[in-house]
Amino acid sequence: MAIPSAPPTPSITPGDSQLTFNWMSVAEATSYEVYFNTVNDAFTAAQVGGVITGTSYVLTGLTNGTTYYMWVKAKNSVGTSGFSSPANGTPIL
Repeated sequence: MAIPSAPPTPSITPGDSQLTFNWMSVAEATSYEVYFNTVNDAFTAAQVGGVITGTSYVLTGLTNGTTYYMWVKAKNSVGTSGFSSPANGTPIL
């Protein structure tokens, strides 16, 4: 087993005060880490809590009209990939 590759660029579907974040599964990944920020800077982004084993995440409690950037990393027992390319979206009413 090797460290998984970074996931391809995710997609985002906006909703009222939330964004649904979807990505393609990565070979050898057993879980994923999701990060978000209001600026396009993965290295200062906040990581969402909990273990994510699926390929989607709903980020709630967001401010409508504010653009959010999101990234995902793939993870297994060997290590963690780099960040995916960023996806961005804006929650709407």
